[in-house]
Amino acid sequence: MHLDEYITRRRQLAKQYDEMLKGTDLILPFEAAYGNHAYYIYVVRHPERDYVMEELKKHDIIVNISYPWPIHTMTGYAHYGLGDGSLPVTEKVAKEIFSLPMYPSLTDEQQKIVVEKLKKICNKKR
Repeated sequence: MHLDEYITRRRQLAKQYDEMLKGTDLILPFEAAYGNHAYYIYVVRHPERDYVMEELKKHDIIVNISYPWPIHTMTGYAHYGLGDGSLPVTEKVAKEIFSLPMYPSLTDEQQKIVVEKLKKICNKKR
């Protein structure tokens, strides 16, 4: 498979996630009209991220936190003078985002299983 095929498949999977997850309490990625997202990762947002991730893991569905810390809190960026508490919205969002399975060999059936489990978890009252 070549790069163009990888990107085409990732975009197809992203579109399917978009369609299957609309109407849930997940905040889904946005693709601006002027660009074409390659969907290296498919990042969603949920206020109870850790709970959702734990429940998915019980079903052998592994999701990822690709960016666990906001960049302004990392040591390498301390010289900018921003630290914990300086960007509260960014810090809140960082605690709510995670990446769903997104790789070209993910089958439509596997993706449907991820979505079915995810919807059940998100609809479950805690």
